[in-house]
Amino acid sequence: KRTQEALPLFRTLIDHTNDAIEVIDPKTGRFLDANVQAYQALGYTREEFLNLTIPDIDPEVDEQARQEMVEETRQFGFLVRESQHRRKDGSVFPVEVNINHVSLDHEYVLAVVRGTTERKRAEEALRTSEERYRALYRDNPSMFFTLDSSGVIISVNIFGASQLGYTVDEVEGMSVFDVIYEADRTAVTHQLQRCVQNPGKINCWQFRKVRKDGSMLWVEEQARAITDANGAINVLLVCQDITDRKQAEEAQKRLLAQIREQAQQVQNIIDTVPEGVILLSKDQFVTLTNPVAREFLAQMAPDWENSRLNQLGSFPLYDILTSPPKGLWHEITSNNLIFEAIARPVENSPHNGGWVLVLRDVTQERDIQQRIQRQDRLAAVGQLAAGIAHDFNNILTVIRLYTQLISRTVDVPRHAQE
Repeated sequence: KRTQEALPLFRTLIDHTNDAIEVIDPKTGRFLDANVQAYQALGYTREEFLNLTIPDIDPEVDEQARQEMVEETRQFGFLVRESQHRRKDGSVFPVEVNINHVSLDHEYVLAVVRGTTERKRAEEALRTSEERYRALYRDNPSMFFTLDSSGVIISVNIFGASQLGYTVDEVEGMSVFDVIYEADRTAVTHQLQRCVQNPGKINCWQFRKVRKDGSMLWVEEQARAITDANGAINVLLVCQDITDRKQAEEAQKRLLAQIREQAQQVQNIIDTVPEGVILLSKDQFVTLTNPVAREFLAQMAPDWENSRLNQLGSFPLYDILTSPPKGLWHEITSNNLIFEAIARPVENSPHNGGWVLVLRDVTQERDIQQRIQRQDRLAAVGQLAAGIAHDFNNILTVIRLYTQLISRTVDVPRHAQE
C-alpha cells in the first residue's frame, strides 16, 4: 500500500526534473517509459514518443551501435557518452547521455539525458576567448615574460624569445639575469625585489638586455607582481624595444652638445671682436651684446637694459636700421665721442627675425684723420712756398748774370759796380 501511495509522488517528482529520463527495452531499443521532459523537449506527445526507438531520436546511433552500447552497459553497469538528439521537426541539439543497466523482473536500460547546448556555447565562448588571448599573448609585437619571485622565466611569448635570438623552449627555465646586461644586473635585482614586495603595483624601468649573439638592446619594461592560484608570487613583464629611441636620444644629446659648443665658440668670437655687436629682437629689445657693445651702450643709451632701444645718442634707432644716404655706416656723436653704426636684418624666416647692429668707436680715428689733413695742408703750403722761392731765385740769377756782363763790357765807375 505504501508503495502504491508513493508511486504518484515519485512520478510527479520525475516529471518535474530538468533532465530527460528514459526507460528503454535493451532488446528492441524501444522506449518503455519517459518523463515529461523526455518527450516534450523533442516535440512529441507521450504516446508518439513511446512508439519510437533510440535510432529514431539519435542520428549517431544505428542498430549495431545500439547493441554495442547495451552490451557495454551490461558489462560495466553504466555508460556516459555525448551525442545528439533529433526533434520531431528534424532539428538536432547536443546532449550528454548517462546510461545505466537495471535488472529487476526484466532487464532495463535507464537513460538520463541532459541538453548541453548552453554548456557547448559556454565552452565554445571560452575556447574562443582563450584562443584570442593566446593569440594576443603569442603574436603580440611586445615581449611578454612571466617570472617567479627568484627571477626564473616561467613563460615567454614567441616575439619575446625571437627578439633575444632564442626559441621559447630555450628561454623558459632560464634566469632573467642571463639576458640582462651585466652592468645593469644589480639595478634589475633591486627593482624586482621592490616589485615582489609590492604586489599589484605597476613598476616601470629601462634596462639593457643581451641577445644570444651578444648584441645589446635597450628595453622599457612594465612589471607587476601577482599571486597565482597556489599562492606563489609571480612577476608579469611587458617589454618594448627602445633601442632606436635611445640611439636617437644619444644622437640628439651629441648634437645638442655640438650646438652648445659652437654657440660658445661664436660667443667667444663675438666677445673678442673689437667692435660692439648687438642683437635686437624685432621689437627692438636687446637680446645679446658683447662687452664692447655694453660699454658703448652705456655712453649712448644708459637705460638700454630696462626698455626698448629707441635711439643711440640723439640718433633715432629707426634711422640706423635703414640704409644711410651716403656709404654703409651711420655716424653718431655722443658725449664728444664719435661712433659708426651699421644694421643688418636677421632673415631666419619670411619675416624679419630681428637685427644685428655693429658699433665702432671712431673718435681716435677721426682725430688722427684730422691731424693728417692738417699736416697735408701744411705740407702743401710749404711746397707752394718752395716753388715760389725757386722761381724768384731763377729770376734773380738772370738779373745777376746780366749785371755782371754789363759791368765788364761798359765802363762803370767802381763804386757803381759795387
